[in-house]
Amino acid sequence: MIHAWQRVSRECRRHPTKDDCVAYRLAEVLNDTGPAILISALTNILADAVGTFTETMQKKFQLTFYSAIMCISGHFEVKSEAGHQNKHSIEIGNEKKANATSCCGQDPCEFRGHMKGGCTAFLEGYVRLITNVIFALFVFCIWVLFIAASIFGITRLKIELTPEKLFFQDSPIIETNNLLQEYQIPQHTMAQFYVNNPGNLSDPRRLQLLDQMVFELEHMKGSWGPEGTNYFMRDFIDTSDTTNGAILLRDSDLPAFLNWPEYEKWRGFVIFNETTGSLQKFFFTTAYYGENLKEWPERGVLLSKWRAIIDRYREFNVSVYMDDGLFLDLIENMPTDAWQSALELNNLDGYISGIIGLVNLMGIDLEPIMMAAMLISMGFSVDIPAHVAYHYNSAGAGVDRRLTVAEKLRICFASVALPALQASASTSLCVLGLLFIPLYMAQVFVRMMVLCIFLCVVHGLVIIPSMLVLIDVVLRLVRRPRTRTVVAPATSS
Repeated sequence: MIHAWQRVSRECRRHPTKDDCVAYRLAEVLNDTGPAILISALTNILADAVGTFTETMQKKFQLTFYSAIMCISGHFEVKSEAGHQNKHSIEIGNEKKANATSCCGQDPCEFRGHMKGGCTAFLEGYVRLITNVIFALFVFCIWVLFIAASIFGITRLKIELTPEKLFFQDSPIIETNNLLQEYQIPQHTMAQFYVNNPGNLSDPRRLQLLDQMVFELEHMKGSWGPEGTNYFMRDFIDTSDTTNGAILLRDSDLPAFLNWPEYEKWRGFVIFNETTGSLQKFFFTTAYYGENLKEWPERGVLLSKWRAIIDRYREFNVSVYMDDGLFLDLIENMPTDAWQSALELNNLDGYISGIIGLVNLMGIDLEPIMMAAMLISMGFSVDIPAHVAYHYNSAGAGVDRRLTVAEKLRICFASVALPALQASASTSLCVLGLLFIPLYMAQVFVRMMVLCIFLCVVHGLVIIPSMLVLIDVVLRLVRRPRTRTVVAPATSS
């Protein structure tokens, strides 16, 4: 908006109009920047489902509060310009002529004049470079290699989340977690199964079903078997009465069983109904081993197998708990969320693929922290490309003739390039301070943010203009009229 204001003010100084005022200039600024801001706002809203039901305070600030500040400062600027014109110009008829300080069309400030000339020369050179077909083809080839490298990085992507990534690098918890991952998990991964509806276990059929479920869990691959299981019913059955070889279980005998000194340990495994005194809920544990359990996806597979078994015994309403279950569920959902997001954002597939593939080559795996950082950084994926596309299509709106690609790009870069580079540099400098924090999530956020900004600038100022040049070349070849050879009819003498 600042860049657009300066451009509008310059045009008003060069070509004065009777409607010139703060309101007129602000209207021109909003007309120039409003559509691109709207596109950016809609992208940020739709990037997160929650954003659909909430307001975007950043855009509201830009279009209301910041616009009001520009109006206030604009009054002083217009007043200063009017005083400057009255002081340094003379009026001849209906025209104003500049004084000697600016009669040559140069800026009074020599340094500013040199800078302006240098920027203009650089802009012209850059436009000539971008509109060169050979350079555009070279950029296209580099873009194809970039996509290939990104896809290679995606194929090597691992789904993982380790708790030490949530703590500072010098935290003693990391050493404790390393011992846990190295020794306990591959040797004794314990699962807790909560039976929320045991029912009448004096029924032999129901007790047999319960024992069958425990048996299946104990005989899975990698299970320690009955030796690694804490299941109070086995001790209770051993102490129960038998009649003609049949076991007689009574709920009324359970409190007495728990009062025995050698069986008091089972008190923490059961819950009684306070009204009837019958068994209401209980849980049992069993343990598993395997070096493959060091990998998070393998633990997720094991958790899915547990759930598949207990789902076959729905009458007991069993639920399973393990310490890493919350993270394993997130990991299980991430591939689905990733391809669904890619399907919804198919117009940004190259950009998204580049981000995911390159961060994997940097050593970052697919995990909730990376997904959150990518979601936060997603707004940068469309800001600069949206401004470039809008200004390219709106270039020459008030001109009668059809502008060439070079002329459109010159107008587009003059409007967008400098603000885009300023915004990218300032945002990058703001987040670089997080590099000094020895925290994994801070490092991931910085890498993701800087990479998003870099790819956004490259796509907006290099790749998209080069693609526009190539598209224009193809369209001109298609539209080129075919030359017809006219053969004169033969005449007989």
